Amino acid sequence: MMRGIVAFCIIMAGLLSGAANAADYKAIKIGVDGDYAPWNSKDKSGALIGFEIDLAKVLCKRMALECTFVEHHWEGMIPALQAGKFDVIMAAMTITPERMKSLAFTRAYAQVPARFVIAKSSALANARFVVRSMDLSSMAAGDKAGINAMIKAFTGKTIGVKAGSKHETFLRDFLGIKVAIRPFDNDDALDLEFQLGKVDAAFGPMSYWKPLLESDAGEDFMAVGPRIVGGPLGLGVGAAVRQEDRALADVLSTAIRDAIDDKSISILARRWFGFDASAR
Repeated sequence: MMRGIVAFCIIMAGLLSGAANAADYKAIKIGVDGDYAPWNSKDKSGALIGFEIDLAKVLCKRMALECTFVEHHWEGMIPALQAGKFDVIMAAMTITPERMKSLAFTRAYAQVPARFVIAKSSALANARFVVRSMDLSSMAAGDKAGINAMIKAFTGKTIGVKAGSKHETFLRDFLGIKVAIRPFDNDDALDLEFQLGKVDAAFGPMSYWKPLLESDAGEDFMAVGPRIVGGPLGLGVGAAVRQEDRALADVLSTAIRDAIDDKSISILARRWFGFDASAR
């Protein structure tokens, strides 16, 4: 933690500099991966659609900014931002302490719990998971019991997860020595292998699983285990910018706050996720 007068002066200088630069933005480029429904993906015509696409349009209108979307693969999203290929990342990126070392984030606009999904015919359907919800940021006694129950249930099993995601980090941090973790480069590959029974379970955000579970294709599958937030799963989903563009993050945060307060984000979340995933 920075201390003392010198640190204070550095912080104030950065804030003043950022305030001066905020007005310089008349147009911004927003990086999305276009492959993560319902956050951001493409329809049959190739047009970008999704919760974050609609949210970005709302925010840009509130900020009176001209915004364009730039598609980029997830694994290279942060280097592309740093290289100036776009100004903002809106790609279901969770705010984590590790990412905050190299990026500046807006306030969170969404908070979505993660869960496991399995085949209804799996023996895991009978597993006892002890708790219904879990916040890894606090790790109360009940949360520790929940972790132990997950370890017991999934020991020796193979769990599919999107490669490079916070959900993969969670699995490695909490279950890694007891389970086989199988990362997939994209959601289509994960879906296919999961539905073919090539993994015992899959792990990810409920915003992703809910549409599958409510579809005809999902009638043989179910979500199990607690709804998990916090810890390696982050502090919610927000927009990321370069650290030198904190002024832009501040402007975006104001627009996000207003969109939370007037329920705009709640409405979009219900439209795309089927539940209110707006951050509080």
